[in-house]
Amino acid sequence: MKKSYLCGLALLAPALLLTGCGGGTSSLSISANWYSNTGLSDSISGTDEHLEYAVSFRSSDITNTFKMEYESGTYTVDLKSERRELADGTTELVYVLTSALSVTGKYTLNGASSAPFTDTVECETVFHNARAQLKPVRSSKLFKSTVPNAQTPASLENACTEYHYTFVTEYANDLKSFKTIYTALTQETPTP
Repeated sequence: MKKSYLCGLALLAPALLLTGCGGGTSSLSISANWYSNTGLSDSISGTDEHLEYAVSFRSSDITNTFKMEYESGTYTVDLKSERRELADGTTELVYVLTSALSVTGKYTLNGASSAPFTDTVECETVFHNARAQLKPVRSSKLFKSTVPNAQTPASLENACTEYHYTFVTEYANDLKSFKTIYTALTQETPTP
């Protein structure tokens, strides 16, 4: 009798312990920082956040006579509030979100390598405070990119082209129109 009583208790104890942990649920309320103090007429002053990430490139297992090789790079994101003059001439405390991706690499053809190059993408977005529904004001993007000309180029000298350009978009205050300007800064074949 003692053995069956102990076996029953041994089987019942874990079940009781597991059901004891299941009682009640907890919740977590999360809200965006830019909705804090929305009764204010301006952005939250003193906003200054910085994030930085390491970027890595995993090369392909495919063997080819022409390939791009990248080193580790960085990706940074910054959010801050600052006073800026708007297109209508008024000055306002706005949010500015910037990001930058930078990675260095080289291309090789039949074992010969090019000089190192650095590809970058830089973005800046300016937008109103939460009281103005975070409406965009301006967005700009700067690209510097090294692009292969062909899957298997004939020579290292003609393997890639470097593009360097910007896109800038200005938004009307009512968001019914916008203007985008493309500017080609350079387009050249990099020196191997």
